[in-house]
Amino acid sequence: MHKVFATLLLIGSAACSGSGAGSTGGSGASAGATSGGLSGIGGAVGGAMSAGGTGGTVASSGTGGLVTGGAGGVVPKGARLFGIDTQAASDNDYDKALTVAQSAGIEFVSLTVLWEQMETTPGVFNPAFNALAISEAYYPARNLRIGLSIASPLDTNGRHLPADLATLPLDDPQVIARFKQFVDWAFAQIPTLGLVYISIGNEVDSPLGANPTEWGRYTTFFNAVAPYVRAKRPGVPVGTKMQFSGLTGADSSLAQAHNTNADGVFVNHYPLQGDFQVRAPDVINGDMDALVALYPGRRIFFTELGYPSSPACSSSENLQRDFYLQVFRAWDARTGSIGLIQIDWLHDIAPAKIDEFTLYYGLATAGFKGYLGSLGIRTYDGVDKPAFVTVKAEAALRGW
Repeated sequence: MHKVFATLLLIGSAACSGSGAGSTGGSGASAGATSGGLSGIGGAVGGAMSAGGTGGTVASSGTGGLVTGGAGGVVPKGARLFGIDTQAASDNDYDKALTVAQSAGIEFVSLTVLWEQMETTPGVFNPAFNALAISEAYYPARNLRIGLSIASPLDTNGRHLPADLATLPLDDPQVIARFKQFVDWAFAQIPTLGLVYISIGNEVDSPLGANPTEWGRYTTFFNAVAPYVRAKRPGVPVGTKMQFSGLTGADSSLAQAHNTNADGVFVNHYPLQGDFQVRAPDVINGDMDALVALYPGRRIFFTELGYPSSPACSSSENLQRDFYLQVFRAWDARTGSIGLIQIDWLHDIAPAKIDEFTLYYGLATAGFKGYLGSLGIRTYDGVDKPAFVTVKAEAALRGW
């Protein structure tokens, strides 16, 4: 997201509150060097406002207790990777929140950085908040790896480059050369930090739209820099995060052309209809199948996967729980294709933050507010929702 959110909650990034290993002492809400927002909101905005209302009737199992898949049908985790995008609850204690997430078996969390926040003047890297260096100090001690998103040169809401490059085409040799300099600096900050993937750009299908010329320029840029990034961390998949709608919609051929030289298909997905109304929990089966059909033999990473629980989204805590039960069952049936899932988010966000996002996006419908305020699988006050209980149980059944 745009750096206007640099003072908002730290979502899946590396500021630490108080006394934990690697703590910087400051507030867990510092996010000055990250993309500064709540990852995935922009993509859900576009997807929900353009969705056509597919997905059938939403129905809950209606039961109040834990629903599990049953040990007989469970597939051990194997090489699959599981994470939860983790942020502090109302107590602002990130260490505590991360301990809760790790109790559910997570192996990684996400970190998002923006190039223009790191390169403060041309060729000079002096960020006010070095999330990369903090991550290097903090996460290895917690036995966690990182899904690294460089939300540049494109993020959901547009271009993110240093000011002197802002008007150049993305395939301009200067842009490519300077990005490589940024990569040199960035990876020097994290010499030992474990990575599970590296995304160059975030939800790029949103700003690129249906423009084949701009897609071509971005793909040229990616093809020029991706080998350079791979050389920094051999064996770590390098790709580009896109929305489910961009990967499967009318312009999916543009995304497919770009992904030809990616190491995997990185998808951010929130199953919504118009005005942020949820689709039925079991649609995840067909959605996974759609991606597998478009990318046979390719590894697919659900880099963001979320489902709100608010009645304003025609949802409930039971429906959210049922969705994540379906996620684990669907994943078991497609272990050869789906390599990674990260749930968004651990906690709901503060009510005051909802108002800030409605102002930024110029959207204040009840559905949007409900979506923003209920994606967490725990409440803002740190109380488990049924979804967290189910996620923790289902993960444990598979060996996480």
